[in-house]
Amino acid sequence: MSQQPEKPENEITEGQGTTYSVESPGAQAESHEPVEVSSPDSAAGEAEGIEIPERLPLLPVRDTCAFPGTIVPLQIRREKSKRVLDMALTGSHLIAVVAQRSLQTDDPDFDDLHHVGTACMILKMLKMPDNTETLIVHGVRRVGIEAITREDEYLEATVRQYADPTEVTMEQKALAHSVRTAAERIIELSPNIPDEARQVLNGIETPGGLADFLAANLSLNLAQKTGAAGDL
Repeated sequence: MSQQPEKPENEITEGQGTTYSVESPGAQAESHEPVEVSSPDSAAGEAEGIEIPERLPLLPVRDTCAFPGTIVPLQIRREKSKRVLDMALTGSHLIAVVAQRSLQTDDPDFDDLHHVGTACMILKMLKMPDNTETLIVHGVRRVGIEAITREDEYLEATVRQYADPTEVTMEQKALAHSVRTAAERIIELSPNIPDEARQVLNGIETPGGLADFLAANLSLNLAQKTGAAGDL
C-alpha cells in the first residue's frame, strides 16, 4: 500500500546525494570526504570479476539513479530498506539499487519501480544518531528487474544482467567524439568543476563508459536519468 512518507520539508530523502567515479569496486570509503575519481572504464574492468547472482536484495531509492562505475551516497530511513541492507551484509554485499517512480510511495511494489537499475557493492554503512543509516555504494553492473520474489520483511528480486556491446559502430564513435568535445568545453568554461574531471573524461575509452559518467554527473531530472539508464 502506498502512503505519504512523514519527513521534515527540507530533509534529505533516500537516494539523494552526489555521485563520484571510483578506482576500485572493492575500495573502502572511510569518510564523507570526496572520493578519488578515476576512469569508469577502469572501474568496469575491475568489476568484471564480481559475480552477480540471479537474485539480489532490492533497494528502492527516491529521486536518484545509480550508474555503473560511480559511487553514490544514500540515506536510508525506511525499516524495510534497513532490512535489505542487513540481508546484503550477511552475504555478498551486493544489492540492486532501483529508482521508484513516485517520491510519495513509501512501500513500493514491482509496478512502483523503474525496471532497470544497477547492481551495487556496499562499501560503507554508517549508523547516524537520528536512527537513519548512510550508505555508500559502488555501481557494478546494469541490471533489469525481472520480478519481485520477496516483499514481506524486505524486497528481493530476480535480475538480468545487461552486457555492454563488444563492437562499436562508426556512428557511435562519431557521436562519442562529439559528446566528449562538448563535455571538455563545459569543463573548460566551468571553474567549479575540479581538474580531476578532465582527467577522468580523458581516461574513458568506451561510449558506454562515457555515457554512464556524463549521465551520473549531469544535472538531469529523475525521468531523464532513468531513461538514460535504460537506453545505455
